[in-house]
Amino acid sequence: ILAHPAIASRLRLNGRDPDRVTVDVERPWARIDARGVQQGFIDRVEFERDADGAVGRVRIIDWKTDHLAEAASEAEVREHLDRYAPQIQAYREVMAAATGLDPAAIEAVLAFTGSGRIVPVPPGA
Repeated sequence: ILAHPAIASRLRLNGRDPDRVTVDVERPWARIDARGVQQGFIDRVEFERDADGAVGRVRIIDWKTDHLAEAASEAEVREHLDRYAPQIQAYREVMAAATGLDPAAIEAVLAFTGSGRIVPVPPGA
């Protein structure tokens, strides 16, 4: 997957201070909501801390092995966003509870490993 420039770029610090960035891979989570117990693993979570050590930014990367071509239509992209939006929203809510950030402030992307396509998941998608 690192052969895909978009994915490789997403995994780099890109000017961020390495002393302030922590990366969790396969981060376990669990919660209880109206539907019952939910649990799972978030593929990759990046925590960026401010000068005081507080988490100021969270980025979620969710790896996807289903196919989404680089030249996919807007309808195809929307179909994938609709399929994965509830999962990503759960991740945002769990990370918001863990960090005190607003779920809408947590960045999330789907990274399609076959094509290298990165699709941002807007809050409320």
